[in-house]
Amino acid sequence: MGVYTVEREIPVPDGPHVWLNLNQLINGVIAESDFREGFVIIQTKHTTTGLLINEDERGFKNDLLRRLTKMVPDDEYYEHDDFTKRTENIGPDERKNAVSHIRASFLQTSLSPIIFKNRQLQLGTWQSVLFVDFDPNGRPSRNLVVQIHGEK
Repeated sequence: MGVYTVEREIPVPDGPHVWLNLNQLINGVIAESDFREGFVIIQTKHTTTGLLINEDERGFKNDLLRRLTKMVPDDEYYEHDDFTKRTENIGPDERKNAVSHIRASFLQTSLSPIIFKNRQLQLGTWQSVLFVDFDPNGRPSRNLVVQIHGEK
């Protein structure tokens, strides 16, 4: 079994939350790998983003975001956003984004294994690999690592 690993920079539009369907991107990486069957591992490299497999349907996405917002409301105190207390991991352009970190923690940072056969993901009829960015504003792109394990 061989391994093929790539990192992809994906463009992210501005907005309060961004949802991207990764099926086409992942099938493209599988094609590049030249493997016919195997499995895929996908990892986001950002702490305010997450991955999941589900329907790429507006109602589902709105429902999930509504549930996450109830669990992690925008208008509460978050120590992560209190720069009088927080002294770790502060960059020069640090912003208040505790809500994004906490909401992303309910999703996954990696998905594996996702089976492929004949160079195509083997997902159900309504399944899509979804990338969610809870803090996209001012960030034109995000990075994903895709690793393919397969046979030619």
